[in-house]
Amino acid sequence: TKIWCFFRETGTVEQEAVKFTKIWCFLLFAMWIALSLAGAGAGISVTLGALTFSAFVSSAMLIAFGLSRSEMEERVMQLWMKLMEKYHEHLNIAKGLLVLTSAPVFIVYIGISFLNQSIRNIFLLCSKKGKMNNESLKIGVFEGLVTEAARRLIKEVKSWELIEVFTYAIYWGA
Repeated sequence: TKIWCFFRETGTVEQEAVKFTKIWCFLLFAMWIALSLAGAGAGISVTLGALTFSAFVSSAMLIAFGLSRSEMEERVMQLWMKLMEKYHEHLNIAKGLLVLTSAPVFIVYIGISFLNQSIRNIFLLCSKKGKMNNESLKIGVFEGLVTEAARRLIKEVKSWELIEVFTYAIYWGA
């Protein structure tokens, strides 16, 4: 009866997802061992990889179609908040990797945003004037020089612990 307790739904969504992943990994491992012993080891890794990918895609589709949009957004936000609470101190390591890998793209994006906003500021007939709805973006960071989306991005990056993030970026690059 202990094995059936493992399948009983008793926890939160995150616990159930972990339980599902453990069961899936166990079944994949058992299939891999059985097929390896049967002598079908030639294409087993590719086959099991494709099977795993298709199972996770179909599971995601079942979850997506089984919940309403508001329920899904609520659960994603709950999961995101729990992840942020749990791994907040390790987030700067990932931000350092992000800085290292996407700094050239970020610079090009800011340049294109500057060009876009410059064209809007010239008041050409073919351009549309952007509205500033967000009060926190009206004052401060690059107002009038870059687009609103770029100002949000710059404001977010400025809120990081930049010295620690750049230190991790240097560690990643070394």
